[in-house]
Amino acid sequence: MGKAGLTGLGLVQELTYPLWKQFEEPQGKPKNFNLSFRDISGFPQPTGQAYINRIDSLTGNPTKWKGLRLDYGSFPAKDLLTRQNIIDPATGNKIYEVGWHWNQGGSKNAFGIENHTKIDAGSFAETLGRTLEKAKPFGRAALVGGVFLDAWAMGSVIHTGFQSSDWNPAVVEGARIAGGWAGGWAAAQVGGGLGATLGTTVLPGVGTIVGGALGGLTGGALGYLGGPALGQSAAEQATGSARPEP
Repeated sequence: MGKAGLTGLGLVQELTYPLWKQFEEPQGKPKNFNLSFRDISGFPQPTGQAYINRIDSLTGNPTKWKGLRLDYGSFPAKDLLTRQNIIDPATGNKIYEVGWHWNQGGSKNAFGIENHTKIDAGSFAETLGRTLEKAKPFGRAALVGGVFLDAWAMGSVIHTGFQSSDWNPAVVEGARIAGGWAGGWAAAQVGGGLGATLGTTVLPGVGTIVGGALGGLTGGALGYLGGPALGQSAAEQATGSARPEP
């Protein structure tokens, strides 16, 4: 259970989750999107915490990012009534403010969010951004922790195999571990894609991110719980050897 939780938390930010629904681009053509929590745009110092990527633009040139992302940093201030950028009368330059906001490119028709839309302090979207910002380091550590625990288990049975010359337990343990990672990976993809798609239907943008994160986390954990049992059972039947109890 401990490893399943670690793996689910780590996988959720490493994978990309397809949105199983097409949206319109500015020209009115249907486009596919996916959700990721890792920047793949090519920016040297990314400030985003979640990225809803327009897939076709990323395939052509990932540095020319298009989509919607949840950001923290400086952005042009806008007049609340006109929605136009506020200009400093003394310099003629845009006035900037710092905070949470949405950045979008080529996806306004899809999610109905304008570029540099400010996120109000204390809102759910701001809380979501702060939560993702704090959770990402734990996710990376969790992924490393899950790998370490399984590597330790595999190393133990290999050591025993050298001493006993019986490698069947190592085969069983390897199948158990492989089944866990394969199950977690596949189930996270399905759960994250389903969650992101349903979340977009409820609330485009925030719902996409929340649904994808919860679906990926739940799927990754459940897949990592079920996958080892299947892999271990298949290997035990093939070798006729049971996995040694830890």
